[in-house]
Amino acid sequence: MDAIIRQKFKDKYATNPTICLHAPARINLIGEHTDYNGGWVLPASIAYHISFAASKVNANAISIYNENVLEDFHFDLQMNIDINTLSNWQKFYYGAVHLLSRKFTLGGFQVLKLGSVPLGAGLSSSAALACGFIACISKLFTFNLEPLEIAQLAQQIEHEYLGVQCGIMDQFAVVFGEKNHLLFLNCSDLSYKALPFSLGEYEFILMNSKVKHSLVDSAYNERVQEIQTVLSLMKEQNFDYENASQIKELNLQLIADNTLKNRALHVLSENQRVLDFIQAMSVNDWQTCGDLLTKSHNSLKNLYEVSCDESDFLVDTAITLGALGARQMGGGFGGIILMLLPKSTKESFQEKIWQLYNHKFNLQAAFYPVEIVDGLAKSL
Repeated sequence: MDAIIRQKFKDKYATNPTICLHAPARINLIGEHTDYNGGWVLPASIAYHISFAASKVNANAISIYNENVLEDFHFDLQMNIDINTLSNWQKFYYGAVHLLSRKFTLGGFQVLKLGSVPLGAGLSSSAALACGFIACISKLFTFNLEPLEIAQLAQQIEHEYLGVQCGIMDQFAVVFGEKNHLLFLNCSDLSYKALPFSLGEYEFILMNSKVKHSLVDSAYNERVQEIQTVLSLMKEQNFDYENASQIKELNLQLIADNTLKNRALHVLSENQRVLDFIQAMSVNDWQTCGDLLTKSHNSLKNLYEVSCDESDFLVDTAITLGALGARQMGGGFGGIILMLLPKSTKESFQEKIWQLYNHKFNLQAAFYPVEIVDGLAKSL
């Protein structure tokens, strides 16, 4: 990857870069919408990357070139830009520069970005973009940011500049992933274990539904607010929980609103599914792991209400065609479907489900293999 991005940088800026690095995408096997609720998650970094090459310039000017869309973004370090005039990818860069400028003295620089992460599919291209860019600038100016600082700053960009009140799972997985391991992460205190991972005769595949309904971001923030309402109602009953994962299910009976109750029930049941998945995985009980994936999807559909017709169809069809389990992965309302199936059936399975999905929705899905790789921290 280095050789390609170095050449593209030289072609663009007529000089060689001094820094190159690569931030991976991520998957999350189970533990959806639990990270911002202080719960358990089970992500890993995978072999799709957003790469950056950079060098300093003798000015206050910042030049960023997005090779994937052939688009430049220029601004001055002293310039205040109306954030509402920027595209989403520009907000990440502008936000990162502003946050770093609060802590460090920045100079001018030029950057080229090149990515292989499918955009909008739920593989966390935004976390790879933000973490990779922050790490690139940190190395360029020898800020020596710690890996956790990079992840936290990337999350802060989402909150302050994109308006998405996300948890830290995506950024954490991008930074701390380990080759052939899953990260068993406790999002309440960020303690984690790297668990060795090998599926034997089975494998995960990712199916991009090629649909991403526009309400995903607004519904995400809405769910965050609903959970905050649950916590407020619990506090009125003298239960001072710090996050939804601490709630005792019995105490949810005190909440009259069934929708709010269901939101919290998803969080509690999903946390338990993460623990059950790890237990089943430890004895190679992949059928139970598959069942847990499907139960996770049904909870996302019925309790958290972040699914859609396309996702539900793909999950149901995957099970009918012999998958051990499947679920929608990511924020919701489309994107990637994670499927667990025997390696021996992969080719025929993909052909059948592609045809059925195309016939039903007139959409041409894409499949991605899962290769678990090292995260960004390994290259810092």
